[in-house]
Amino acid sequence: MKRIDYFWPKTTVQITTIIFVVQLLTELVGNRKQGYEWVLPMCGIVWFLSCIWVFYAVVINAIRARGQA
Repeated sequence: MKRIDYFWPKTTVQITTIIFVVQLLTELVGNRKQGYEWVLPMCGIVWFLSCIWVFYAVVINAIRARGQA
């Protein structure tokens, strides 16, 4: 079977990590506007989901490689 390419999952993790860290720093500094308290948890959830996507790609590729050997 064909391997899953790691480019998009890896890029998604990199981008969401940057966004999550910036939002975390914004929260720590205290520059958050009223009404935007949901942004930090949402960024954390999106970052976590992108990490799961990378883990899924690694596991599926390992299973497929094991089946071909």
